[in-house]
Amino acid sequence: KINITDNSYFEQKLISKDLANKELTFELKITNNEPTPTLSGEIMLVIDTSNSMANYVDDYNSRKDVVLNSAKTLASSLLENNNDLKIGIVTFASNQDILYEGTIKDANLISTPNNDTQALINYLDNIEESGPRTNLQAGISLAKQQFSSNVTNKYIIILTDGVPNLSLDFDYEYYSQAVIENTKNEIKKLKDENIKTFAMLTGIENEDAYPISSDKTFKEIIDEIFDSEYLSSFYYIKDEDIEDTITQKIYDDLKPQEKVLKNISFTDTFSKEVVDNFIFNYDEKLNFGDISPEIDSTNSIIWNISELSHGQTAIVRYTIKLKEDFNTDIIDKNININENIVEEYNIEKKSYADFMKKVDNVENYSSNHITRYFNESKPCYIIEEDFSTASYYNENIGRTYINIMTYLFNTGNNILTKDSVVNAIQVLKEKQFELMLNLFKEEYIQKLF
Repeated sequence: KINITDNSYFEQKLISKDLANKELTFELKITNNEPTPTLSGEIMLVIDTSNSMANYVDDYNSRKDVVLNSAKTLASSLLENNNDLKIGIVTFASNQDILYEGTIKDANLISTPNNDTQALINYLDNIEESGPRTNLQAGISLAKQQFSSNVTNKYIIILTDGVPNLSLDFDYEYYSQAVIENTKNEIKKLKDENIKTFAMLTGIENEDAYPISSDKTFKEIIDEIFDSEYLSSFYYIKDEDIEDTITQKIYDDLKPQEKVLKNISFTDTFSKEVVDNFIFNYDEKLNFGDISPEIDSTNSIIWNISELSHGQTAIVRYTIKLKEDFNTDIIDKNININENIVEEYNIEKKSYADFMKKVDNVENYSSNHITRYFNESKPCYIIEEDFSTASYYNENIGRTYINIMTYLFNTGNNILTKDSVVNAIQVLKEKQFELMLNLFKEEYIQKLF
């Protein structure tokens, strides 16, 4: 098992063995197990409530209706199963009392940041238009004041249907250069203060028109104020795109990106002994990426995956089958199944006869040729021996020697180690094969190991 990241890994393991056909099946697996990220911190919705928001965008809904309903959907989606996020609401327009135009009173605090979804929905349901003009700077300034002092991640979402025509401490000329500069600088300060800002602007019917008392078109004012250098995202849209922009695009902008593993490449190199003595075949169709159709001239297969998303697992399985004319020298040799990626698999010779001779002083094993393969974990063994009396029925034990050895080799991890023998003894004891214990005495186990 090889870690790609702290939570994602490559793994190779033996998943099945066909002893009769001298065949092993391996599985290569790459898993993207990165944790699902969640958005944390505080968001302030800064919503335009100037009188133009009451304009109808279709037969049934005003611009305000569509914006607020979309904001409810956004808040609900972001807060679902997420206790690490809070959302607050500020509205902006202009104060009904002209004496307060150009002050912070052009904005209203509707809710401080919280994670009560239903409360936020209720607040949004009760928002009304509040003035004839648009002081976006006041809305931003009031929203900034609501962030908790200890919060790290801060976000502002601006939802407006017009360019600002007044600002804080403006020169009493609507759409003036002072208004433009003041609003632009307020947005710029958001970036300087590490507050990520997303803005949606709609409701501009003719961007080439000139606002009253301005020498700049709406488009020129928009380009100057909503500078992409200072905004994380800016959506300049038509009314029919309001819902999709808020509920999908801004939601996607805010949602933390799941960690995707890209350009994965694994080279699995086989030892020369395996290439020379085993037949290689893929067991089933690959589910991700592409892989060498066969072992290449470098004794390798190469598996390439361009992208593996969160929660996905790429799997490939292959079999190696011992050739009929395999080189018998490998029986007495330690062989690496793979030279790269996975640990070495030590293959050494053990036999039924070797074991039986140790524990029962049986010397006369000949004729019947039996080969068994075990490859659960290292070490793995090729078991090969000629014997005849392994099929001898021992009346005292009530089992043939081959019965006994087959049972032993299919107990525990199928590995002939002291632990597996002791485990076999315990199993046999539980099955009340008391006489069997005479055969597997601890003193004989000590001699063998």
